[in-house]
Amino acid sequence: MKVWTTEQEAANLKRLLSTVKSKAEFAEKAGIPGGSSMVSQHQSGNRPISLEAGIAYAKGLKVSLFEISPRLVKMVSDLPPLLPEGDTPGTNLPEFPKGLRQYPVLSHAQAAALADDGAFPESAETLDFEFGKDNASPGAFFLALEGDAMSPELREGDRVLIDPQASPRPGDHVLARNGKRQVLLRKYRVRGVGEDGIEVFDLVPLNEDHAVLRSDRNRLVLLGTVIEHRRRLRGS
Repeated sequence: MKVWTTEQEAANLKRLLSTVKSKAEFAEKAGIPGGSSMVSQHQSGNRPISLEAGIAYAKGLKVSLFEISPRLVKMVSDLPPLLPEGDTPGTNLPEFPKGLRQYPVLSHAQAAALADDGAFPESAETLDFEFGKDNASPGAFFLALEGDAMSPELREGDRVLIDPQASPRPGDHVLARNGKRQVLLRKYRVRGVGEDGIEVFDLVPLNEDHAVLRSDRNRLVLLGTVIEHRRRLRGS
């Protein structure tokens, strides 16, 4: 099965949505995670279409998931069985504290691999796990920070919870991938809307030794928004 690139998925989605009069109304009715802002990000290729969003698009547009993204179809077909053989939903399930959840902790390299095809590679291992409130989307993960681009507010070794379905607002911290397939954690700043109707934004470091990146001048894909920050004390 041939898998489309993020750019091809974006162009295809833009074509499918060309007859939709109101993107905001469609996003609300179809239940697109992140609303009309996320639709804009998907159409521009600034953010890959998640499985949850792909299913919502397929239902809303009354097309197959394959017509939205062959990549998502492959992702579903590669999933292991949801239950052990002979089990039925609601039986033999391990107990877990209500309202809590276990999140994987990824390195920058692992997060970059996640961005390549929209799913964390099965063969890769996580650095660790963090427990927290179950208040993020299914694909959320903690990122172990590297470098000093966001110092002094965020330090190397700190961990931030990234939610792929949380739409960024001006001033939020976001995780993005650049054209070199490197991940960057930066402050999100909106510049306006380009001639093509796509939102133009800056990725701003808090450390002035690092450069500001513009979405209309650099290949940038938004991977998620920071919704929690955990400071790692020295030696912990």
